[in-house]
Amino acid sequence: MKKEEQRISEGRHTARHAAAETEPDLSWEPGQEFEHAFEEAAEEESAPKGRRKTAKKTKAPQDGAKRRPWLMPLLLVLVVIFGVVFGYSAYQLYSILHEYKESERRYDSVANSAISTAAPAPVTTPYAVQPGEEQPSAPPVEQSPINVDFDNLLEQCKDIVGWIYCENTVINYPMVRGNDNDYYLHRFIDGSYNGGGTLFMDFKCNRDFSDPNSIIYGHHMNDGSMFASLKKYQTDPEYYSKHPVFYINTPTQNYRMDVFAGFVCDADSDTYTIGFTDDTSFQNWLNRMKSQSDFQADVEVTPDDHIITLSTCSYEWYDARYVVLGKLVPIA
Repeated sequence: MKKEEQRISEGRHTARHAAAETEPDLSWEPGQEFEHAFEEAAEEESAPKGRRKTAKKTKAPQDGAKRRPWLMPLLLVLVVIFGVVFGYSAYQLYSILHEYKESERRYDSVANSAISTAAPAPVTTPYAVQPGEEQPSAPPVEQSPINVDFDNLLEQCKDIVGWIYCENTVINYPMVRGNDNDYYLHRFIDGSYNGGGTLFMDFKCNRDFSDPNSIIYGHHMNDGSMFASLKKYQTDPEYYSKHPVFYINTPTQNYRMDVFAGFVCDADSDTYTIGFTDDTSFQNWLNRMKSQSDFQADVEVTPDDHIITLSTCSYEWYDARYVVLGKLVPIA
């Protein structure tokens, strides 16, 4: 009984003590918190350095790079990629320009070794002039403005079939015929690589230009070389009047090529027809070619003529070609 009363008494005492701890302190006076703050500061100052309270440091806001640790590596990767692309593009541009210059140098070297300016042709008379008679007039003999050393050229390349020249243009090149229409697309006359290739005759044509239509292919180079200038017959209204003829020299005969048409066509159009079944079909073909021309030429063409078609790439549509057609007129 006494133990039970003692247990109850202890429980009441514990409850009163807990309630006292939770009751608000009614003894607080204004300014008391400042006194406590001063007391704590004095205690901190008098305490040994090792035991002093360490104030919490406020962290400075981090910058964008620290908040995004992936940003710097990404920027470095982008810089490297840009550098590689720029370097590769610069190298490609240098290679292309160097290739153009090298091709120009090589063709100039061939021209210098094989081409010379033709001397004026002598005027001949059908009979000896007697004393006291006047020199009869005779029509001058037309000749090519250039002489070509074909012996020299054929030593360099057995596939040489001729030389094409157009005054006051870059067209002054040898022409070849291979065993197909691919070999000389990117080869020089000696078989070595050349981006501009060599002007070449369709391998199905006769080497002596005796077909009704002989076809010569050449690249449309961005630097204006090879057959790029053919497009000027389309873009420049006065170009035909300035360049109405080409000259074709061959090992056996020289020709003047009288231009009569130029236009855009498909790579597989009938423009590339080499032979015809009869004169009627040939004449109909000639009429169609003239009707498509970008310029008007006062050149009469008949089935008795031998035509030459110069062909290069054009870009109006996929596989477009620009062609310039002329008839061959034998000259000296």
